Amino acid sequence: MKEYVLKNGLLLIDKMDNRYKEYISEKEKTGISPDELWSLDHSLSIFLLPRLKTFKERKGGYPAHLGSVEKWDEILESMIKAFTIIANDEHCFPDEARQKILDTGLDNFSKYLMDLWS
Repeated sequence: MKEYVLKNGLLLIDKMDNRYKEYISEKEKTGISPDELWSLDHSLSIFLLPRLKTFKERKGGYPAHLGSVEKWDEILESMIKAFTIIANDEHCFPDEARQKILDTGLDNFSKYLMDLWS
């Protein structure tokens, strides 16, 4: 089993990898480990997913133009589903159903990014 270090919310390279010390040093200097950039979509999903879930649970309201908290929940859930697919590395060759989930969730993330505040 691989052993990873969790730092600043993102997984770093396996401790057994010969680049580990170099990557830790880079992370300490810049705040970014080079392996976080290999698949930035994945790294961002790992960062965003728990925050979107908590935001949905703790929300203090919803954008007024949506008309209901239920509509806002549907939109947030679509984002969560899309980022879950990406975080689980299930987005590389999606079937039609999975592609629709990705498209809907990522479109909603783009559309409602400025409404993600409480």
